[in-house]
Amino acid sequence: MALSDDTIMAVIDSICYSFALEDLTQARCHLDGLYMMINSRGGYSSFSEKPDVQLLMFWIDVTAAIIFERTPRFPLPATLLPTPPRTGISSSTH
Repeated sequence: MALSDDTIMAVIDSICYSFALEDLTQARCHLDGLYMMINSRGGYSSFSEKPDVQLLMFWIDVTAAIIFERTPRFPLPATLLPTPPRTGISSSTH
């Protein structure tokens, strides 16, 4: 049975709460659980159709990376990447 988005969001909430209380032991425990939950759902990329959930997972991962002085585990969500400029000649005349 797949874990629901609500369950993943509840764990993210717990991590944020632990950060606010500066309880890094509890935060690390919830982070490890979050990574296992994400992997059980098919990995980070399986959330590509849910950009709001993916963004929160990315944010919590980057925050944890800063706090625990490690490399983030997830890539930057594609929805945050800038759209490349259009190149070529415009079809309109000036």
